[in-house]
Amino acid sequence: MSKTLVRFLLAFSFLLGSSGCFRYVPTPVGTTPIGAGVQMVVTPEGAEQIEAIVPSEGRAPTVRGTLMGLEDGNIILSVPVTRRQTGFTGSTISQEIHVPADAVVSFQQREFDQTATILTGVAAAAAATGIAILLSQSLQGEIPDTPEPPDEFAPGVSIPWITFGVGR
Repeated sequence: MSKTLVRFLLAFSFLLGSSGCFRYVPTPVGTTPIGAGVQMVVTPEGAEQIEAIVPSEGRAPTVRGTLMGLEDGNIILSVPVTRRQTGFTGSTISQEIHVPADAVVSFQQREFDQTATILTGVAAAAAATGIAILLSQSLQGEIPDTPEPPDEFAPGVSIPWITFGVGR
């Protein structure tokens, strides 16, 4: 068994696990429920209005967040700004932004993709099984037999980590 194959299987299972099981589906703004995850592509003019909160960094001005409502021709989104880590607990700090509806080029709702989830789970399980089989084959014959305990302590009482003779 080669180390290259094991590395490939590990990398493959990592890529499968990190692919995600969601997709964005084009949806009319008015039919999207409040609290849904959304993604919007905005015009350059719309991007200038929200640049301080959601920097575009030279790429297409795409905004991802949670739909909070529609008000006065604006789409209100809660967008993650930063992540705060306290010990093992992490929380996302979000900020509400108002994006003019006429500045939105495309509006998409985040949707659970059941097919991708099932395929990812099956592929990850197959990769893990393959790795386990390859590792068990490579370790065959390398595990030494456990030696028999010496008879010098018999008869006695044996407690894990402590052994003492009785009646000597």
